[in-house]
Amino acid sequence: MTEWHGTLCADESWPPPLETFTSSENARPGYGKIFASEYLDSPSTLLLKVRLLASLIKSSKNLTVYTGAGISTSTGIPDYGSKSLLPPHQLSPYLAQPSLTHHILKSLHTNAYLKNWIQQNHDGLPQKAGYPQSQLNEIHGSWYNPSNPVIPMSGELQQDLYSDLISISQSSDLVISLGTSMSGMTSDLIFTSCPTRVIINKQRTGYDDIAGLRIYGDSDEVSELLCREMGLEVPDVSKYEIREFGDSGVYVFEGYNEKGIREEGETLTLDLREGSSVKLVNGWREGTIGEVVGRQREGHYKIRLSVRLKEGGCERYIERVLGFWWLEGAKEGSIESLPLVNV
Repeated sequence: MTEWHGTLCADESWPPPLETFTSSENARPGYGKIFASEYLDSPSTLLLKVRLLASLIKSSKNLTVYTGAGISTSTGIPDYGSKSLLPPHQLSPYLAQPSLTHHILKSLHTNAYLKNWIQQNHDGLPQKAGYPQSQLNEIHGSWYNPSNPVIPMSGELQQDLYSDLISISQSSDLVISLGTSMSGMTSDLIFTSCPTRVIINKQRTGYDDIAGLRIYGDSDEVSELLCREMGLEVPDVSKYEIREFGDSGVYVFEGYNEKGIREEGETLTLDLREGSSVKLVNGWREGTIGEVVGRQREGHYKIRLSVRLKEGGCERYIERVLGFWWLEGAKEGSIESLPLVNV
């Protein structure tokens, strides 16, 4: 039964999960040979597994979650591996709001259970749920950080994020993989390096055989059961509204130098009014010059950058977005570096 339930589950009475969708298609063509079939544990088995998960979390000293596209599909953002029917897609993924899973992970952090979040997604939904930017590693890029764009499958990880990933992998005592097929990406080392491993996913993964606990279920349903088992209040997602960040567009940050890096005794003024010139100060295309061209409906800043995508090619404009949580983090002094400063 360890094939279906994990190495920590020795109860032979637990039935295997029910196959709810059958597919002979490869879930991630070119990345492993896992079929896109989907499975769900029976309600009674799921409850027993969630109780075991709760006990693992309560005894953990350094819990890390490793999330993929599966935790965002209920918000209308499609994933890569599912072949079954999905909710209608958003007209724009920037309009998506956090799922119940995002809010519950934020609650686990607030209650001092969750220490690290490695996010493969680019959607900014953890931050929209209130999870602090300073505690989030967006290892594969972000729609809301001009210095950290989405990394293609063949691309290289940003060095500071990779170093942070290695550090977290060496200190975590429990990792929970949620909604990711773990198809052999470099970032999977956060899972393979940890002594106690949990997988929550409806599809099979390449690491099922080394999971201490293997849960087949929808991330929102499992998260809600876990929240109740942990004695935490289940968030009412229907009450959440778009967080707006209204301000004059000029910000003064104590403890940051002219390069946007934390430095005691320094003060940085950042002008993000429309037409202001900015410069990327770390990560992707450091030193690239851009211009603030407006704000999105939620208040995030739109930055137009002039780039040369190929060596020797013509310059062109691309638009990137600066999430307002970077400004919140700088006001609190919780982030080490801003993505951009004024020229």
